[in-house]
Amino acid sequence: MKELWRNPRFFWPGVIVATETVYVLAFLRPFGLLDHYATPQLDLGKLGSYSVEAGWGFLLAMALLFLLYAVAFHRAARAGQAPLGWILGGSLLFAVTAAAVYPVGALDVFDNIFYGRMAAFHGANPLLTAPDAFATDPLYPYAAWTWWPIPYGPIWAAVDALLSRLSNGELLAGLVAFKALNLGLYAACTGLIAAILTRTRPGYVAAGTLLFAWNPLTLLEGLTSVHNDLGLMVLVLLAFYLHQRGHSLWGLAALLASVLVKFVPLALTPLYLVVGWRAASDRRRFLWGAGALLALAGVVLYTPYYTPGQPWETLALRPFKPIVQIDLE
Repeated sequence: MKELWRNPRFFWPGVIVATETVYVLAFLRPFGLLDHYATPQLDLGKLGSYSVEAGWGFLLAMALLFLLYAVAFHRAARAGQAPLGWILGGSLLFAVTAAAVYPVGALDVFDNIFYGRMAAFHGANPLLTAPDAFATDPLYPYAAWTWWPIPYGPIWAAVDALLSRLSNGELLAGLVAFKALNLGLYAACTGLIAAILTRTRPGYVAAGTLLFAWNPLTLLEGLTSVHNDLGLMVLVLLAFYLHQRGHSLWGLAALLASVLVKFVPLALTPLYLVVGWRAASDRRRFLWGAGALLALAGVVLYTPYYTPGQPWETLALRPFKPIVQIDLE
């Protein structure tokens, strides 16, 4: 048995089957998307009737997933050149399974569906208007943050509106659209990580790819609960990929685009500017280009918030109001 465990032909199919079994039994079977999507405001507690058994079952499932994840990463890192094909195949299987689960961890995707519906079918600006303004809409009961405008940037607001139009504003079609988008973003992040490591740490491509793609939090938060962090991360990774290949200005454009999805990567911008300036063959050109990109990002970010006569300090803080919760009125 020990020899079989050491054999990659046995180990990788075995750990994939074990991991997939946990996802199916602990998440897909009890919390399938098609079984629960039509009931508003569900979460893990409500679906488990707030029982102690359900809580312990969830903790056990998470412990098993992280144990299998740790064992797989240890094997991939120790072996150096682990079989990337098995890792990518397992990633695809886990991702599709996680995407088929109701978003038990958060209701953000329902908010995004409603923000998109506001823009696509009500002609509202979700960056300035809260869902409460459309309380008679049939999808309103599914929204959680009804008193707050969208807490994300204008690029994500545009994504919400686009997916709402593509799904005709329908609930299930909207859920499928957002799940499909995050599947694509997850695949793109996985591919970018592999590409970056191929150039920088070729001996750890498999291990580094697994570290992201098999992480239970990546799968459950990104594909089950459909958080939009995959949307900003694919742009951050693209920025690193472009910088690595000598296209620092294009990388800065990708990084600033990630800020327009969600404001968290703004903290990386000063560091990237320093690294990009130091690596640039023409530093003056880089500075001019960076200045133009920062100005363009500022225009894209603030234009939806501008009203004639609005004090500059109010305009400067308004995009961040949903995050810092400052009363700017």
